[in-house]
Amino acid sequence: MAQYRFSWAIVNGTGTITVNGNPPELFYEEGTSLTILGTFDSGFSLIGYDINNGFLISGTNPWTFTMPSRDVKLRVNLTGTFTPSDTDYELKYFSETEDQSLQLIRLEIYEYGYIGAATEKQTAGFQFRWGNFGADEIEPIVRSFLNFGLVGTRDEYFEILEGGYRKWQVKLLIDGDLFWEGYINNSTLTINEVGITEVMEFTASDGFNSFDSKRVNEQYFDGFSGNTFVGGFFGALSQTFPVLRPIHMACEIYETRLDTNDGVFEQLLIPANAVFTDGEIPLYLSSNGITENTSVYISEFLEALLKPFLCRVFLWKNEFYIISLPELAKDSYRLFNYNTDATREGITTITPGMDVSCKFTAGQRTGRPVYTEFTGTLELGVLDYSARGGIYEEPFSVDSWEFNLPGSAYPGVYQLRVWNYISAIPSGQPASYPTGINPARIQYVADALGEYCKIWGTSAVSGTADTYLSFIELDTTRTGQAIPIAQDLANTLSFQIEFIFEPRFSGDLPRPNTFAGVLINIGSSYLSFDGVDVFTWTNTFTIMQFPMGSMYAWNKLDITNVVVPEDGNVIIRLYQVITTNSASVDKYTVGYRNMSLKIEENDSFATAEISEKFVTDKSYSNVYPDVKFKIGDVDTENSSSAIRLDLVGYGYPNSQAWSRDGVESVPLIQIFLQELANIKGKQNPRLILTLPRNAANPLEIKPYQNIEYDGYYWMVVAMEVDLMANSWRLELARLEEIGS
Repeated sequence: MAQYRFSWAIVNGTGTITVNGNPPELFYEEGTSLTILGTFDSGFSLIGYDINNGFLISGTNPWTFTMPSRDVKLRVNLTGTFTPSDTDYELKYFSETEDQSLQLIRLEIYEYGYIGAATEKQTAGFQFRWGNFGADEIEPIVRSFLNFGLVGTRDEYFEILEGGYRKWQVKLLIDGDLFWEGYINNSTLTINEVGITEVMEFTASDGFNSFDSKRVNEQYFDGFSGNTFVGGFFGALSQTFPVLRPIHMACEIYETRLDTNDGVFEQLLIPANAVFTDGEIPLYLSSNGITENTSVYISEFLEALLKPFLCRVFLWKNEFYIISLPELAKDSYRLFNYNTDATREGITTITPGMDVSCKFTAGQRTGRPVYTEFTGTLELGVLDYSARGGIYEEPFSVDSWEFNLPGSAYPGVYQLRVWNYISAIPSGQPASYPTGINPARIQYVADALGEYCKIWGTSAVSGTADTYLSFIELDTTRTGQAIPIAQDLANTLSFQIEFIFEPRFSGDLPRPNTFAGVLINIGSSYLSFDGVDVFTWTNTFTIMQFPMGSMYAWNKLDITNVVVPEDGNVIIRLYQVITTNSASVDKYTVGYRNMSLKIEENDSFATAEISEKFVTDKSYSNVYPDVKFKIGDVDTENSSSAIRLDLVGYGYPNSQAWSRDGVESVPLIQIFLQELANIKGKQNPRLILTLPRNAANPLEIKPYQNIEYDGYYWMVVAMEVDLMANSWRLELARLEEIGS
């Protein structure tokens, strides 16, 4: 028995399937009974299965069907929105102790899938780390960690060495309030082979490490504020954390048409087909149900969104913050607060966190390089991989045909390999001309006029309204080289073909109202012709007609660079002679050769980029590494950028001028370079200090606030906190003078 290909895709959701209890195989033998069982992620439910776009349909799960004698494409149609939950974690270990300030510190360790009672353990110290000392201020992702010790023997903690990165969840509470949450990364653990009780050291991370290993999945974006940036952030973060958290965002860099009373990220879009780096890797999966991991990592995705605005993302008190560095150099700034469903709940004004003068010990300053030259490249207008289009050429030479062997339906004649015959059959030279409503004859011809396809047609005198009109049809999905077409206006179409009229009886002359017919259909759009030189698209079924000219002479139809209005399958039909002239019926044939279809990138949206150089007035020679980022300056969903404007009445326009103060309007790249120079283009020392917190100094350091010292604002680069001693070691980077 023959084997046929089996492929599958989940549409509008996430999950997996088994076939007869096993992972799906690539091929199955015809006649095999296949039981499909789908398992779907939290929040998604099955609408139904279908095979080959409706060849077989079922709404049951599991579903059993018999493998047909053809390739199968199984679609698993889901509905719903991803709803992460941590209900699969159960408390297994905990400890409680008081720090020097008599605050109660409670450590909780949860195991995924655990069922049972919680056991109290003895702990020995807690150290919290946020960021890395010596890190670059503009790193877009700031991670945090918790080091802690558990007292016990080796046998008590062997289990924590097993189970993977997300099996063990850690929560740290101070006086009942959640301070930090993360996961034990067992690859960093070592259990000592000793027979005595001792302190075992563990490290947990906040979950950001998964940004470097998980790929962005578009399905997680559903339900989060449409396709805005805010939804993009929530969608990416919800993939990596079992419980959604609020996000607080601060950035006062606005495109001049945006509303400064709204958060800037509420008014930006992530194009559905955005790409990253080389124009072939989508930022997240397309909407066609493809489930392969072909998208970029979440860290790359977040960096693409954050970099143009010099923003950083981090967790603090188990909530996300996205803060633009220029905000930290101000006397105050606005923080837009978003609920876990990505809707805005309010605006908070953030003022300096504290003045550390005379409150710290063990201070030291470290120097930083001073950069005097900065170059940034803003990439815009690069169309994504789905806009690449393609070429299909059909010469109608002998290689386009196959010779039907004895035993076939039409033995001894040539038949086109990939074309459908409608009201037509393959034929050699007809013994008698087809007339009336008989099927037209499709003939391979090689003679003095060249190699071509001749249609011996039949017709009434009703033109394109003829019910029995014959044609051959090419569907590009049948060709083995389907041509992808992007949405919006990202592609243009060019089409060339030659056609020739021949009389069935020598001496017959060209007749009026007699035509060759060509149909080009993409999605719901049909190409139309005004009879002179203009080609446009219409939603009405249209056969373009080209009048009969001289006999035995090739005519060339040349359509170039017509903008394609939508995506969809490409269908081409070449018709028999079409006429409304009764004297022409059954008296002429039409031949076709040298057909070429090209779907190409729209030249209007060709690759473009803007490079700017910024030089400070300092007399140093350090050159900052070139920086590249993307922002959509193309009026199409298929821009390679990660940013477009979402403005009612503007039709999702490309960006133009931006402003950081509401007065001066400049390109975004200039704002980026200016802000980069403000941070890196002058003496910018780091201050490392230790800040004991006690009754005399109760203020808490919050990394989304700046800190006052020595007449300047400083930003928190990193911190190490001894939670038992309540001692905070900080690294601060100097920003602007207070009041400047």
